[in-house]
This record gives sequence, structure tokens and C-alpha cells, in this order.
Amino acid sequence: MKGPYLDPLNLQTKYSAVLLNLFRFLLQLPDYVQRLQRHYPMFRDSVEPSDRGQDSLETYRLENRRKRHRDPKRGCR
Repeated sequence: MKGPYLDPLNLQTKYSAVLLNLFRFLLQLPDYVQRLQRHYPMFRDSVEPSDRGQDSLETYRLENRRKRHRDPKRGCR
């Protein structure tokens, strides 16, 4: 199946079908699609900054781990 749909395995509210139709309508509007296309890279950069390499990500993770261990509000493990 291509495009948005309601999952038949999950319960739906009485508004589910109406909201799905509204979303389908929005996807037909060129301005809305362009907005999604502009915002998607912004979202991806906020989740996985592109200027960081794998080594930088590992360093970032290690630094966060050190900070958690130094936090006096967290009890001893």
C-alpha cells in the first residue's frame, strides 16, 4: 500500500477516517508538500547533525556518559 492509511490492526477513533482524509487532502497541495520538503532536512540535522563523523558521535556519547556519572543527583549504581 502506498500513501497514508489507517492500520487495520489497531483501534481507531470516530475521527480517524476524517483526519486521514484531511491529511490526504493536504498532501495534494503543492505548498504543503514543499513545506514538508523544506522542513525534513532541518529535522534530520537536528536528529543526526551531518557535520559530525562517526568518531565525533562516539566522543559525544562518551562525554554524556561521563556527565551522567558525575551528576550528584543520580545515586550510586
